[in-house]
Amino acid sequence: MIGSSHLCRDHIAELQNTKPKQPFFFLKPPSSILPPGAGPVIRPRGVDLHYEVELALVMGKRVKDLEASDEKGALESIESVSSGKSEIERD
Repeated sequence: MIGSSHLCRDHIAELQNTKPKQPFFFLKPPSSILPPGAGPVIRPRGVDLHYEVELALVMGKRVKDLEASDEKGALESIESVSSGKSEIERD
């Protein structure tokens, strides 16, 4: 799973971090994905846990050197759309 810093602007401002000059991507480990029927994740007592709903795009084909203006090519590379929930400890 890949995340984009482009979507983290509110967190950057909230944490008073320096805004990056360009978006960057980061990996989330396979353990961050719960299989259907698993969970729920229980918040430990005393932990300040924030969560947000995220849009997940399941890519159906590899994309390389896609022009920013190629909207049709970008949309055709998406196999399906799902939702996810991100949980972040803020202590």
